[in-house]
Amino acid sequence: MRLNDNQKTAEEELPEIHIGKIVHDEVRRQGLSAVWLSTRMGCDRRNIYDIYNRAFIDTRLLMRLSAVLRHDFFKYYSNLLKKPPCSKK
Repeated sequence: MRLNDNQKTAEEELPEIHIGKIVHDEVRRQGLSAVWLSTRMGCDRRNIYDIYNRAFIDTRLLMRLSAVLRHDFFKYYSNLLKKPPCSKK
């Protein structure tokens, strides 16, 4: 909730991260396929395509994806915390 028109909520100040797209990009970067990932994740290939379309992913699922792909997907969020806060007007 805004106090006035010049103030943004903490959520509004955060850049948009589409984590499913980031996962998909990493799978492609590694030269892997949705079938490969679905086999490692123990799910149907359609579930992987569903993950690719998600803007948000449960932390437990993100941890499994990070382990299977050997890639820290949490860094995209933690790097936001390292940026200086927005200047106040």
